Amino acid sequence: RSALRLGISLSFDDSNVDKEAIVGDTLNYYENSKTNSVGFSITAQYLNYLVRTDEVGFYLGTGPTFGFGNSEGEFELEISDSTVQKGSGSADNFTIGLDVIAGVEWSFHKDMTLSAEYGIKFYYLHQTSTSESNLRKEERTLESFRLTYNYINFGISVYF
Repeated sequence: RSALRLGISLSFDDSNVDKEAIVGDTLNYYENSKTNSVGFSITAQYLNYLVRTDEVGFYLGTGPTFGFGNSEGEFELEISDSTVQKGSGSADNFTIGLDVIAGVEWSFHKDMTLSAEYGIKFYYLHQTSTSESNLRKEERTLESFRLTYNYINFGISVYF
């Protein structure tokens, strides 16, 4: 038995940071920042059931994943030598990669299942960011290949 699974993931974050640090013995550093971000990803996976009984199935799956994200924020930095830096920044990122998963699925009803799975992801990341303040302007581009693990995911499926 095999299946094709499509997934969409949305993420939102609204965070505030108030930070105080001591650098060396004499330099105090204060940071206040606010960031808003949004993300979107699409995944398609081909699942192949290795072992299947009437109620339980073990599967492996793989497929492409695509993601987009954006964040914007404002910051204020103050150093004990009276230097104050105020500014804003933004970042855009794009990812494309491959998901590989292993999982178990339990059919508790003829049209419904519970599942648990674990996986890894290999992907390419392209990120551009800008930061501008009263003291400096910075533009940065990051390109990298990454291998990360996925958390254990639990799910419920309904079949029509």
